[in-house]
Amino acid sequence: MMRSEVKGTADTDFGRWRWAFAVTLALGVLWLIFAAGWGAYRGYQDRIAYRRARATIHYQLGMEYLEAGRLDLARKELESALVLQPNHAAAIAALKQLQEMSPSALATPAATPQPTPEPTAAATAPERALDATFEEAVAAYQAGNWEETIRLLESIRLSDATYRREEVEQMLFDAYVAYARSLVDKDRFEEALRMFDRALTLRPDAQEVKEERDLAKLYVDGLSYWRADWEQALARFQELYDKAPDYRDARQRLIAAHVNYADWLGNRGDWCAAVKQYDAALAFVDTADVRASRDQAEERCRLGIGVLPEGAAEEMGGRLALAAYDPIVRHYRIFTLVPGEAPQTLLEEGTQPAWSPDGRLLAFRSLKPDELGIEILDTTTGERRRATYFVEDGFPSWSPDGQQLVFASNREGDRRWRIYRMWAGDPNSVVSLGYGQSPAWSPDGQRIAYQGCDETGNRCGLWSMAFDGTDRRPLTQVPSDTAPAWSPDGHRLAFMSYDRSGRWALYMLDIESGQVSPLVTGEQSAGLPVWSPNGAQIAFMQEQSGTWGIYVLSIDSGETYKLIDLPGTTDDWLAERLSWGP
Repeated sequence: MMRSEVKGTADTDFGRWRWAFAVTLALGVLWLIFAAGWGAYRGYQDRIAYRRARATIHYQLGMEYLEAGRLDLARKELESALVLQPNHAAAIAALKQLQEMSPSALATPAATPQPTPEPTAAATAPERALDATFEEAVAAYQAGNWEETIRLLESIRLSDATYRREEVEQMLFDAYVAYARSLVDKDRFEEALRMFDRALTLRPDAQEVKEERDLAKLYVDGLSYWRADWEQALARFQELYDKAPDYRDARQRLIAAHVNYADWLGNRGDWCAAVKQYDAALAFVDTADVRASRDQAEERCRLGIGVLPEGAAEEMGGRLALAAYDPIVRHYRIFTLVPGEAPQTLLEEGTQPAWSPDGRLLAFRSLKPDELGIEILDTTTGERRRATYFVEDGFPSWSPDGQQLVFASNREGDRRWRIYRMWAGDPNSVVSLGYGQSPAWSPDGQRIAYQGCDETGNRCGLWSMAFDGTDRRPLTQVPSDTAPAWSPDGHRLAFMSYDRSGRWALYMLDIESGQVSPLVTGEQSAGLPVWSPNGAQIAFMQEQSGTWGIYVLSIDSGETYKLIDLPGTTDDWLAERLSWGP
């Protein structure tokens, strides 16, 4: 009995368990059927919503084309809207309106659009992807998001260049142009030019876009020359202003370019040319500052600064080398000056120039922080090479054969000035010739004139010695006599002195007789004489009304005239040198 009861109880529990499992399974199946049905319904609704949204976009784009008079594109967009939503009343009405406006626009009308059957996913995946990307591009286009529009449309062209080609290229062209204009407004000109170029690749005959691109190019070119080359900057903004006077700040830029170019010309002594530029700026707007600068330039032009007497340039010949401090770049420059022309920058960070006899090399004192000492510039190659390595070395002078240099330095521990000689190509060949300053090698190569004293420190003035430092002879006995310059024939020395008149002035020493005569004296300081290669003139520095200039004295007539203003300023004019080479 007991076993029978146990078996019955087990059968009952198993039956209950099977019943519960069956019920659960049935409920699960019903839930899956419901979920699948609901998902299908939602998918159907989503497809309907998606097709309606796409139909709306096509309709809106079609209306934009219609308003723009692009009837063929309008027709295509409206028909696309009806393919997606056949009962789109507004699209139907617009197509009817389009037919009434221009029957030829629908010369080959499509059949009444019918819903497109859903194709298989495998067969239409690429087309569906392009459609989706195109709709995104249309939305970005309508929102004015040009970067996104360009990105999407360019991706379509990369995927399939034939996909809705006319529409894609037109939208892309519009986006390029609109984006380029927005970049111009943001001063992003280089990027704007790239966008204009892309647009013109699509529509090479788009004349308006070409003109916009050219204006932007002139503007960016003008900016690229700004401060670097005022003449070129002025040319670009003048052309821009001539084409489109209201383009951005072209007028203000043009005025500023005239003024800055005038200042640049004035700093280089070309005052007459500066007057023309100031006048051009004043033609736009008359301001007190520009007017004052113009009047000053006119006065300096009238005084002959930068203007030589007729025939003087041909008579002088050769070229001058001089140094001046440029306050804009904040360092010294060495300039060359051909008579009758504005000075040209020869090199940066240098002073105390000295031409070699053949005019090919220029020795100078380098002011580069990592190249202090004397350097030599090869003007044919532009190469600079070190000659000495002491910051104190300076005032170089060439031997007549161009093989050796003499220079002055207080490099020794006692800080006394000495004169040294060396072979120009050998920094290790430096030898001391004894105490002295301002050496100048004679034209025959036998002697060196310098400022110095005797062995006891007395009888100071100008002296001469043999090229090896022996046979020292006094030439003058006025301590401030300095900066000797040999005449090309070797018979005379021009020099400067303070003690003779209580002001720096120029004098001439006849070597044979020992007689000293004044050359340039007066109320203004003058000094640093240098002979022209033909011996007919002496150039020198002189101060007039607080401005240093380069002047020329004719030996035969005694006439002095101003060559040019110093193209910059000077910290210590007594530490400068002029050199007149062939």
